[in-house]
Order: sequence, then structure tokens, then C-alpha cells
Amino acid sequence: MLSVKEIIIKQIAADKVIAEKIIDKVVSHQFDSALKATVLYNSVELSGFGKFSFSQKKALKQMTKYNEQIVSYTEKLNKSVSEAEKRNLNMRIASTLSNIEVLKPKIKSDEE
Repeated sequence: MLSVKEIIIKQIAADKVIAEKIIDKVVSHQFDSALKATVLYNSVELSGFGKFSFSQKKALKQMTKYNEQIVSYTEKLNKSVSEAEKRNLNMRIASTLSNIEVLKPKIKSDEE
């Protein structure tokens, strides 16, 4: 099954009679650039595709969810669980902490 990206690339390549490899490089570059821009800016607009905006309200809700997950995983880890469950919970904690570190710089503090 093809991904949405692959379907779009095939359709553009057929419509414009341009090699899929070239279309793939252009599309990948655009989305990589847009992803990098989200680190610095709260909105990114892709011409002909749409505008994506960062929501402080949703980010705060997500941060609360991440913190609740950490508490839940830690509580489960403190109970007697199997080694496989401990490994799974430790991976979940590490992943959630990583997500927090990515989100934290984007959330405006009350002091700003």
C-alpha cells in the first residue's frame, strides 16, 4: 500500500511529466524545511497546501497529558511487574520525556 506522500508524488509526476525522483526530492525538501521552521515559528504556510499553526492552548493540554503519563508509568514501575513490563515502561518514560523536551521550548511562560 502506498503512503499519501507516494500517491501525491506519483500524481504530480504524471500531471507535470517530471520524474518521480525529482518530485520526491522537492517534496521532501519542502516538508523538511517546514518541520525545521516549526522550531522557530508558531505557524508555517505551504503554498497551495495550507497553513499550520501552533496552538498554545493545545500544547499546554498535551504537556499536562505527558506529565500525567510520567506519573502513571512511574507508579506502575514501582509495583511488582515483570522484567519485560519494566523495560516497556522505561521505554515509554524515555519517549514521553523526549516529547516533553521537544514541546517545552514552544510553550510560552507567563513571564513573557
